Order: sequence, then C-alpha cells, then structure tokens
Amino acid sequence: MQMNSGRLVANTLHREEVQAMRDTNTHHDVQNCVVTCIEPALLAKSQAGRYQRVLVDAPSSGVGMVRPFPGVRVCCTTEDLHHISARQRLLLLNGADCLRQGRMQNSYLVYTTCSVLAEENEDVVQHLLEARPQFKLVPTGLGIGVPGLTHYKTRSYHEDMWLTRRLYCHHHHMQGTFIAKFVLESKVNALKTSTDKKLLLRQTSRQQDHHTSRTKREKKAKQGPLSGCKKGSHEWFKQTFIGEDGDDNYSDDD
Repeated sequence: MQMNSGRLVANTLHREEVQAMRDTNTHHDVQNCVVTCIEPALLAKSQAGRYQRVLVDAPSSGVGMVRPFPGVRVCCTTEDLHHISARQRLLLLNGADCLRQGRMQNSYLVYTTCSVLAEENEDVVQHLLEARPQFKLVPTGLGIGVPGLTHYKTRSYHEDMWLTRRLYCHHHHMQGTFIAKFVLESKVNALKTSTDKKLLLRQTSRQQDHHTSRTKREKKAKQGPLSGCKKGSHEWFKQTFIGEDGDDNYSDDD
C-alpha cells in the first residue's frame, strides 16, 4: 500500500474490527498503516489539517445491498434514515476538517456509501458544499456508474452534482454504491481560480451589457421614426442608435 511509504490512518467506529484490520495489514505486509478506534469528532479535532487524502466510507442504511441481502428492506424506518443521514453529514464534515490545504498540491476527499438513497448521498454532499464552500466536486475517474442526481422531488442540488457517481444493482451487477470526490485546492491554485473567476465574471458582465445595449438599439431601429422626433434630427439619432441614457457631446449644429 503506497509501497509502504507515507502514513495511513484507518479509523473504525467498531472496536471489534480493529484487530481484524490489523491482521489484514499484517497478512498483506502493510507496514505504514495505523488502525484506530476514535470518535470521529475527536479525531478531526486532534488531526485537523494533517492529511492530503481522506476517504469517508460512511455507515449507511445498506439499501444498496438489497439484491444480495433482501432482509435490509424491512430493517430501515424513516426515523432510522434521518438518524443515519445526520450521522453521515457529521462524518463527512469531520473528514473534510482533517484535510490540509497545501501550498502547491491539491488535497482530496472521497465520500462513499452502500446506499442509493438521495438522503444519504446527494443530500449529504450538498450539506458539505454549503458548509465548506472551499471544497469543490471533481470527476471521480470511474469508468462505470451513472451521474448523480441534480434534482430529487422538490430539491435542487449543486450544479456539479452530476460529477458524482451512482452504481445500481440491476445495471452494474454489484451492490448499489454512491461515490463523490472533492478537491481542496492548494493556496496557489485557489488564488488562480479566484482570479480567473473574477475575470470571467467581469467579461460575462461586459458581454451582457453589450448584448443588452445592442438589443435596445435594434428594437428602436425597427420602430422607425419616433413620435415627436424628426427623422435625421439629433433626438431621433440619439434615441435610435445611442439610447435615452447615452452620453453625447455634439448638437445638430455640429
């Protein structure tokens, strides 16, 4: 794993899984992984801004496993779903807080569940994008799956939500899964992005103003001679081609 370079920290919510994870690491000669069982909020507080990569494999309702395990269909109530979704939001925020913003290198956060419910997927991603606006969705790099939902019932999600990926049991012959990938841009890239965005907004504003002015001129030109104005006069020329608010420094005598 990473050729045993760097440092990996694997945190689980279940103490009984710690030894099994350690045994797996030993079996595969993984020497750079530390297994812990710490409350995510405490981990995020003590390890804030220390990692370049974070994977949040959040506990879910398991609805995506309906096909291999039909019993889950009767194991999740509406109240359970609300509780699970709230827990997932906190876990994703904790994971985001563990990322550090590098000077030159971007950092990445991946969120995944074994569920196909929007309440556990797009809703959670939307919450992070609103709570941590410095994070942005990027392509997952997966060659399979369908784009995430941009609308669900009465809810509309972030315009980049389609970059997430959904895998369905009946389409991809595997358990239902959701994957989202976020980037925390480096200070250099974030500054460049901010500058480019401001420039783009400025250019767009100018184009819109030019288009609006042109539309007004064309509309007035189609109306023909204006009432109360002699065609060819200064007032006719001003209202037809310049607009009522246009500035001019000449008169009919020029």
